[in-house]
Amino acid sequence: MIFHIGSFGDPVFQWDDKRNQWIQIGLASHCAMNGRLGVVTNLTEYVDWIRSTLIASILKISQTYQCDRRASCGCSQSDVNITTFGVVQSDAAVEHSWSMTVSIQWFGDNQCTGSILSDSFILTAATCILNFVETWNYTIVLAGISKLNDTNPINRTVDRVYIHPNHSSETSDIHNLAILRLSHPLPFNSMQTTISKTCVPMENETYPASNLSLVLLGWNRHLMSNKREETLQQMSVTTIDPMSSSCLSHRFMDKSHQFCVAAASDSKILDQSDLCLGRL
Repeated sequence: MIFHIGSFGDPVFQWDDKRNQWIQIGLASHCAMNGRLGVVTNLTEYVDWIRSTLIASILKISQTYQCDRRASCGCSQSDVNITTFGVVQSDAAVEHSWSMTVSIQWFGDNQCTGSILSDSFILTAATCILNFVETWNYTIVLAGISKLNDTNPINRTVDRVYIHPNHSSETSDIHNLAILRLSHPLPFNSMQTTISKTCVPMENETYPASNLSLVLLGWNRHLMSNKREETLQQMSVTTIDPMSSSCLSHRFMDKSHQFCVAAASDSKILDQSDLCLGRL
């Protein structure tokens, strides 16, 4: 469609004789200057996107999880507040609401995220630590932080790494676990409220049920700008049926050791491919 006058965003309407109402069929996207022709965006090509965006805004739900502060693991100083979005995005976690997470750094740069198993051991992915497995002196674990630039972190070096014995560089996504031993224990006491231990399954469990709500954490990069988020990010995700084609198509997918997730309230798999998480 073309037009002779107008400015960006001007709505374009068509009269509908059957319904006796005006229907907006476009909006100005390239404006006419000095009588020259302009271009109108055809809204009939974007109806699905408009509707899905409106639905997504309705599905944005915030929920606070009140944790038992007396629990030996799995709870933090602050309660977790999760916002479920209808689109793929993360949001900043409440400060010190995920005190079991740590930043694993090399030369002062965040490489990946880990979780606190005990005062001396950190759980992370083998693919994270293999890049610098021979350089313990440069591997730093920062605990008790919500932001990478926090001024008072609990700082520890690593003196030993345990890679899962079945992990292989050829199938790096499977058995993708590592445990780091810290050079000095973390200070778990009544005065220290910025760290806590993570809870792990005590027994073998079956594949997580489909459509199970989970939370993914990390100091990840922004989806649009690719800049590192300084504040710990959290994203609502949902487990995917292990027999679905999107999950089975992953070349390293092993149902007995992994499961797939997608962004909550979204039908697309994260990053347009399966996100497979190692099971404990």
